[in-house]
Amino acid sequence: MGANPLLSAIEKGHSEVVRLLSKSPDIGLDVRDQRGRTPLEISVQTGDEDTVAQLLRRDEFVLPNPFVPRKSRLELVSELLHSEQYSVTHPDRYARSVLKAALAAKQARLVKLALRKLGIDLSSDGQGDLGLLNAAKSGDIDVASALLAFRFANPNARGATTRRTPLGVAALAGQYDIVALWLQEPSIELNALDDGLKTPLALAAQAGLYEIVELLLQKPGVLLSTQDHLGRTPLALAVSTGHYDVVRLLLRHSDAGLGIQDRGERTPLALAVATGIYDIVELLLQHSREQLNIPEVGGRTPLMIAARLGYVDLVKLLL
Repeated sequence: MGANPLLSAIEKGHSEVVRLLSKSPDIGLDVRDQRGRTPLEISVQTGDEDTVAQLLRRDEFVLPNPFVPRKSRLELVSELLHSEQYSVTHPDRYARSVLKAALAAKQARLVKLALRKLGIDLSSDGQGDLGLLNAAKSGDIDVASALLAFRFANPNARGATTRRTPLGVAALAGQYDIVALWLQEPSIELNALDDGLKTPLALAAQAGLYEIVELLLQKPGVLLSTQDHLGRTPLALAVSTGHYDVVRLLLRHSDAGLGIQDRGERTPLALAVATGIYDIVELLLQHSREQLNIPEVGGRTPLMIAARLGYVDLVKLLL
């Protein structure tokens, strides 16, 4: 790929040649060098903001008036990243390339410019935190990485409605890469509670997101016995929603809370019987039969619940 004329001109620093080539509609900007970098990424990584500006302009070149003092390179990039025509012509494609390359090159000012082009104006209060929450939900690893790397946002920011942290948002949305990114953050609150008193682990367990649950369980300090506003542990939530594989995964841990009762004094076994899912009831009994005689509110044992609901197979299993 090194024989590409645009890449060759960029590598040699021939900005005038780059200007001519990048202006031509016959020269694509999606070519990559042997390291897989686009022209824009190479230019940002090397700090060549003149070339960055030229590539961003593409078909809207304006040659500097020789009688007008030349703007600084960063000012020109800033102007281009904020131009209305740029917004219409190139939605967020090049801004995202700038973001990735500037992040790798640790150029905070270019990162801010690219983020603003992507709709995150860090000059406004709370926009960094909001951007982080949105990135966690959508799985935007580029934006999330940039906001965390330069501390443009609080890694434990809370959503206004759910009071959920980015880790909780990502866990519930099944965004594996985002969760993995957050687990590398030293100041992360692993067991932060949302407005329903659910931790990220509880949210993932209730949603049946096996890979997310598995990932969270690998992190030291994750609690399995926390209870939500109804007194349900992650195990109880997985049981009540019928997620067999997640239940089995949680039961590998001795502190999964087999005997913990919710606000209705129901154990995970009682909840499993109420759902009528034979495999989960059998799985729980394989780990412990001590819950068999623990009654819920009203005095009903798991066997009584199964009998009342007419679950013949469960009654046989519980006898």
